[in-house]
Amino acid sequence: MRKYFTIFSLITLILISSIIGCRVKKADKVLAKVGDRIITVGDFERRFRPKPFPSTEEERAEKMKILNTMIEEKLFAVAGEKEGMAEEIEKDLDDYPDRLAVNQLYEEVIVKKAKVSLAEMKRTYRNMERELHGRHILCKTKEDAEKVYRELIKNDAKNFAELAKNSLDLKTRDKAGDLGWFSWGKMDPEHQEVAYKLKKRKISKPFQTRFGWDILQIVDERGKKLRPFEEEKETISKTIKMQKIAKLANDYLEKLKKRAKINYDTTVINLLVEKTPTVKPKSPFEPPPSPVLTEEEGKMVVATSVLSTVTAAELLEMAEKAPRRPPLNTQDAIIRYIEGDIINQLLINQARRMHLHKSPEVIKNYTNVKDNRIAGEYRKKYVVPPEEIPEEELKNYYEKHKEDFKVEEKRETRIVVVNSKEEADGIYRTLKRGGDIRKIAKGKSTHYTKGREGKLGPLTKARFPAEFKGKAFSLKKGQISKPFEIKDGFVVMKLTNIEPAIYLELEKVKTRIKNNIKNEERENTKNELIDRLMKEISVVINEDVLLMTGKMEKEEEKK
Repeated sequence: MRKYFTIFSLITLILISSIIGCRVKKADKVLAKVGDRIITVGDFERRFRPKPFPSTEEERAEKMKILNTMIEEKLFAVAGEKEGMAEEIEKDLDDYPDRLAVNQLYEEVIVKKAKVSLAEMKRTYRNMERELHGRHILCKTKEDAEKVYRELIKNDAKNFAELAKNSLDLKTRDKAGDLGWFSWGKMDPEHQEVAYKLKKRKISKPFQTRFGWDILQIVDERGKKLRPFEEEKETISKTIKMQKIAKLANDYLEKLKKRAKINYDTTVINLLVEKTPTVKPKSPFEPPPSPVLTEEEGKMVVATSVLSTVTAAELLEMAEKAPRRPPLNTQDAIIRYIEGDIINQLLINQARRMHLHKSPEVIKNYTNVKDNRIAGEYRKKYVVPPEEIPEEELKNYYEKHKEDFKVEEKRETRIVVVNSKEEADGIYRTLKRGGDIRKIAKGKSTHYTKGREGKLGPLTKARFPAEFKGKAFSLKKGQISKPFEIKDGFVVMKLTNIEPAIYLELEKVKTRIKNNIKNEERENTKNELIDRLMKEISVVINEDVLLMTGKMEKEEEKK
């Protein structure tokens, strides 16, 4: 059975394109060796984010913390493999080398071909310097569009607004087809290419888009200020590359579809749709219902391709074994599922023909995934906290860490913020004579708390806004402050309530304490296990390479 997975997805595109570059030699440097496993600079840098450090000691400590986690995983993987944990995991990862090989195929036949020239970057930069104001008329067919185009040419586009009333674009047809102002990179590629080749007032010939057949006119244009080309160059290059990758991937898949020669029996597909129960799943996580077929109906052929023939029963078996059962209640859903499965198998076949499943990159990635799984199983088996924690231990923990369960004092105030000191003084005098701060805040305050009659709080000292904190925690309950200045004006504050600090009762924090104790036990058990394994399994760290990680890239850029 083939597990269904879409490889040429946007996620894969972004992930793969983000690691392109001349980093192979650097990434392959050995940072640490754990038994027969190695951790490379590339492995480390996928977890480490370079940043400035106050000292070499702090930098080393931060890097060692990350590296120790990676060493822990490899130690557990080596130990788990010795205990025979790899066999079951290898069965679960049966299709994983093929998936990785298809990713590598994507790199070879798509990403590496998406090269960007300096001329392309400069052309894009020139286009970015212009903003266009356009209008359009969207038609259903080429014939409809050509008829509209002839009418526009015949009347020198004076009838554009009238003809736009029949446009398929509901958002613009009542606005004479007006698209507003737009800049390069903010439109669909099909429209963008046409728009930026048009001269002002000229009308495009009908062109096909994914929405239909379109006619475009540029009614005005203006300049746009940009940063110098050298500052924009990197962003432009990445954008063009992503666009090329998307187009190359789409073209490659279209070729595969043609090569697949898929033919569908719509009669059988419609039967499957009819036989699918109409009962809706009770929750979004419940799989959709499958068609219920007789033995004879199961033998019917749903589709044929260069790879094989798919019967109705085989289709249902594939759907049942999929990680997430696909809906088979519409013709489109069934065709999409079959097509996706066939295309993915063709991608796998092509990757195998190129021996990509045996490439160093695929083998390394597969080994890392397998090691992570083995380490996870080993951790589950040996790093296990106690199920039950004695009541006495809970009480002792509570008393020892009582400050952790303290709810800090909270204060509630009413404030009035006004623009001038004179107005604030007047409000202060009114309040001292017994005026209602709620009414005054609602009528005169310029602060956002005006809608809450000036209420600010209840909040702890740590959460109280900095400009009000000092005053709020110096007043006595019921006391009114003299006007004080903040960046937005002058404030008069009244402390209306104090919620004293309290300690949460043991019963309310028992679950939290249990989790804390279990986490501490788990950490202690893990550390003892690591200490034992490090005596049995050789661990070698290249500290010189460790300190250079995150710095090599900058040095290479200078070169």
